[in-house]
Amino acid sequence: AEFATLCVQARMFALSELAPKALRGKPYDMLLVLMTARDLGIPPTAAMRKVSVIEGQTSLDTQLLCALVRREGLGSVVPHELNNEAGWTDEHGMAMSAVALAPNGQPMGPPVTFSWFDAVEAGYVDPECRPGAHATRRIQKGNRSWTGCGCKSNWRNNPRDMLYWRAAARACRFYFPEAGIGMYSA
Repeated sequence: AEFATLCVQARMFALSELAPKALRGKPYDMLLVLMTARDLGIPPTAAMRKVSVIEGQTSLDTQLLCALVRREGLGSVVPHELNNEAGWTDEHGMAMSAVALAPNGQPMGPPVTFSWFDAVEAGYVDPECRPGAHATRRIQKGNRSWTGCGCKSNWRNNPRDMLYWRAAARACRFYFPEAGIGMYSA
């Protein structure tokens, strides 16, 4: 009965204009998101905003993963004290770090860092770009072409935040894998 209810909900939610674009018209993907919500004990509407389906796998938003760590009493993930408004630099350029804290507030290990170089390696940003200085060139993807850089807009507009959230996701995966039931974080 629970599965049938989730199936009906998935179909109805997938038809809604209020559903995230990535889930609209995709009842099977919506079902995976709703089942993940059930497994994690989070409301379906929160799951629609914070759980994605990427290459056939459900993936948790880093904010949700950090919230699950706190909710389960495992500890927390916080920005490292070296982070500041401009970020900080390591040998690879701008970087941000996150620290995993045990429930008693003590660090569980060294800070986890994510640098601009890591973002380039992961394909999030254009190799020709730097934070605040983006390349302008002709880009071709399939049948589309445009002038600009190959950075995703969230990385172009909020590099410091994006670096921190990637570091926080790594810290959650390294120190609190049970929070997301071993799921990959987007």
